[in-house]
Amino acid sequence: MPSQGSDLDLSLASGWNYFKQELKPYPGRNWLIVRMTLAAVLMMVWVMVFRIPNAALGVYYTLLISRETTSETFETSIGLIGAIGAALGIILLGIFLFTGSPLLHFLWIGACLLLTFFFISAASQYRIATGFGFLMTSAIPLWDLPANIDRQLSLTLYSALAVVVAVAITITIELIFAAFHRTTPLEEGLTARLRAVCGVLRTADDPDPEATAQVRQFSDIGTGMLRRNLLRMQSGSEYYARQAVFIGLTGRLIDLTAALLVTPEKQTDHELKQLAAIADQIDHLWETNYASAAPPVPDEHLAEGHPTSLIPLLASTVELVNKAIEQEDPENEYILDEKPPSPPLFKRDAFTNPEHVAFALRGAGAAMVCYILYHLFAWKGLSSGIPTCMITALSTAGSSRQKQLLRFFGAILGGLLFGILSESIFLPTFDSIISFGVLFTLVTGLSAWIATSSPRISYLGLQIAFAFDLVQLRTFGPAVLLTPARDNVEGIMLGLFAMWIFFDQAQSGTAAAAMQATFLRTIRLMADYMRAKPEGSKSAYLKKVRGQRDVINETFSQVRILADAVLFEFNSGRETALKWRAAIHIWQPELRTFFLMQITLAHMRLNTPDGRLSPLAEEIQAANIEALNDLANLVDRSMPDRIIDTAPLQKAMAADSRHDAPLASDSGKILQYLIEQVQSTLQLPGIRAPDESSPPARVQPALPQ
Repeated sequence: MPSQGSDLDLSLASGWNYFKQELKPYPGRNWLIVRMTLAAVLMMVWVMVFRIPNAALGVYYTLLISRETTSETFETSIGLIGAIGAALGIILLGIFLFTGSPLLHFLWIGACLLLTFFFISAASQYRIATGFGFLMTSAIPLWDLPANIDRQLSLTLYSALAVVVAVAITITIELIFAAFHRTTPLEEGLTARLRAVCGVLRTADDPDPEATAQVRQFSDIGTGMLRRNLLRMQSGSEYYARQAVFIGLTGRLIDLTAALLVTPEKQTDHELKQLAAIADQIDHLWETNYASAAPPVPDEHLAEGHPTSLIPLLASTVELVNKAIEQEDPENEYILDEKPPSPPLFKRDAFTNPEHVAFALRGAGAAMVCYILYHLFAWKGLSSGIPTCMITALSTAGSSRQKQLLRFFGAILGGLLFGILSESIFLPTFDSIISFGVLFTLVTGLSAWIATSSPRISYLGLQIAFAFDLVQLRTFGPAVLLTPARDNVEGIMLGLFAMWIFFDQAQSGTAAAAMQATFLRTIRLMADYMRAKPEGSKSAYLKKVRGQRDVINETFSQVRILADAVLFEFNSGRETALKWRAAIHIWQPELRTFFLMQITLAHMRLNTPDGRLSPLAEEIQAANIEALNDLANLVDRSMPDRIIDTAPLQKAMAADSRHDAPLASDSGKILQYLIEQVQSTLQLPGIRAPDESSPPARVQPALPQ
């Protein structure tokens, strides 16, 4: 099969194709868009009917807090209300203490911005931190207006009230849809994923483009939405346990099929027949809704495959599904997914890591430049530069620039194109709120559709809606002035320029370095995952490894996002960073395949009385752990002068009759293949520092003989 990576191409044709792929529907997306749009429209009607000033932020928050499930929306809403309350308290305290003194007022602005950026960096929940920052930064221009105290206080309180009402409307919409939407998104999601896998496996020699796009989309989305839908269902514990197993194994089939799409090896005729037979098995599963086990693959279609083939792992995953179907009481073997505890407000290193303070100083410095300039030129419209600094501030330059570009294009589309175009052509002909509501619904629906895409472009949809709301909701009738939309975009450009000065030129952490560090962390986390063994209750063991599995899957996603951000970094190390990005893009599918095998081996431990694999499998796993540690050191470049000897990973296993040793050995072969790739790549010119070119020595991982 030809290599068809999901790498990001900067050409216009590839960019347009990728954008169309992002906008394709997936199970649950349509209903989520409807809920988000309806909440925003109801919020707009409330603002217009009751003539609530300065309420555009509340309309925007109906999109920001909407989630796939009611419980998650409720939790996010509570956190945002708390953040808004804290921001309002700080604002009112500053009003009482510092109003009337220009110097004290200026110092108070600086302190508020410093606190805002520190909270964004140190908070564990980014959305709640930005909720705090939005009210703080939107209140700053209000208190600079030449108005009386009552007017300024009224506008500030209306801003906070708008967010509270937005939360109430959003939760109400979620509860109504939960009561009347009787379809089962869980079954729809499982069926859609299995059908996409079948479409790819049946056309493995020339993959079907539609099925290929769906598999890649589902791989990016993951199974988090399905698990949340399962938590939402009121069902018995046995049904819950069985469905949890099906979700996990279906996600594994998606990941394996996505890895198959980027495997450079060409499948043989026997392997293609086996893939088609596996597709028949999967067809049986979704057609019967997991009611009966799939028939076995005919013997004439069995193929051993080459060392890095994913076909045996696909077959073993379907076998695990069959075992879960035939198992009478899955609740005893598979622990129920408990609701995770709420994350703490701050990260663990919030008050010990100096990087949070450095981040706050850079962000506050950029925002203060915007504040000083819009006062210096008496240009109130440039005040939008302050929230721009807040919402585009990320810890790496590439990630920050990616968000800045999305913010800029969102302002162009929402503020200038949709805002000014509608004011010039459509609004003069509108004579009722119904006409305006239709326009508002169309723009908000488009924004919500983009906002429900992957993290690569979802921020663009939010910014289109935010810019459009700022332009259209500043008055309670047809707007006749076009300058506010223009000033809003110019303020955004000022904020982006200030962020470029303070973050890019001040040498903040690069996305390339973060990508390498996250990839390295993934390898070390895998070694910890493999060391875990049942030492008591199997439920406790499964709960532990599931937590480790979720963390590792999250780091895989972070590496992919950071790899995209590398493209937006332009510095002296760009050439080396792009080489690392290309290398990690090749290594990651192999590493993910190795990890999927380790997940299977972890589940195999549950089927043994003592929670251990066969002796030979344990020996091979010990060698895999040692090789994985050496691979981490190699990627870390702490041992660049060494070459890992992977020969012990090829130890014969004919004396063992259990199937865990072959699987452990196959994972070792994939690890061997990956190590050889890494060692070969690190010998290329330009990817390592000049002092790392000494002749290599040989290191052999310890393997019990």
